[in-house]
Amino acid sequence: MTDRIGYKVIVVGDPNVGKTSLTYRFCEGLPLGHSIITVGVDLRLKMILLDDQLVTLQIWDTAGMERHDSMVQSYYRKAHAVVIMYDVTNRQSFDNLQYWLTECGRFASSDIVKVMVGNKCEEGAVRAVSKSEAQRFADDNEMPLFETSAKLESEVENIETIFRTIAHKLLHERNIRISDCVILQERPMEDELANCVC
Repeated sequence: MTDRIGYKVIVVGDPNVGKTSLTYRFCEGLPLGHSIITVGVDLRLKMILLDDQLVTLQIWDTAGMERHDSMVQSYYRKAHAVVIMYDVTNRQSFDNLQYWLTECGRFASSDIVKVMVGNKCEEGAVRAVSKSEAQRFADDNEMPLFETSAKLESEVENIETIFRTIAHKLLHERNIRISDCVILQERPMEDELANCVC
């Protein structure tokens, strides 16, 4: 087995689409017990074994609020992958996906791995966006689409698949030099985490 490597994944989308719930469910395997408003960026780490390679995903959950744009822009530039999220019950959050894609195009590298996630697919939810419409948008922008609910225990495996898909693409489809990967240390550098809640 080779030494572990790390990738930086940024999760973006409108406020209240469930970004923190998704990252918490993936990293902790548990539902988020209460609503949290993320200020700036929230950092979580998760190590996975993929094709005999230890991979650490460093997941940055952004605020999704315009007043924090100056902070978010700096994280795009260093990201290897981006999860672009919307709420299937909130039409505006879907319509705003183009904004987040535009921001990604402005500040991220041209070959960043992109994944689209529709959250809050609970039983009885009143959908504002059909899966077929979301799939067309994802296809037009060359992104895989996942629909899930970060609240449901039954969705743990599906959420794991989202991030394993990202890791697989980074390992096998995008040519990343080891020197461009996240440097893994015992403790993150203070200046890197100055505005984060870990």
